[in-house]
Amino acid sequence: MRGEERKEEERKQERRGKERRREETREKRKAKKRRGKEKRVKEREEETRGEERNEEERKRERRRNKRGEEKEKREETRGEEMRAEDRREEEGKREERKGN
Repeated sequence: MRGEERKEEERKQERRGKERRREETREKRKAKKRRGKEKRVKEREEETRGEERNEEERKRERRRNKRGEEKEKREETRGEEMRAEDRREEEGKREERKGN
């Protein structure tokens, strides 16, 4: 009797051990799968952030270009105004010379 009980107990322990190992393996697989999902999500988030940064940089660049163009236009206008003023001064001097 005792021999049979001992064998039965050993079989139970073996089954428990096998079940425990299966469960551990299952948990490891789940953990690995979860880490993979987390990694993919993180990569997507990084990619999205990168795209957002690129878009913001493009907007900044457009603004800079626009400002530069506006500045050039102002300088051109100033230049034209200065030339017109210089012409008026020259004409004024000529008239003075003619008058003298």
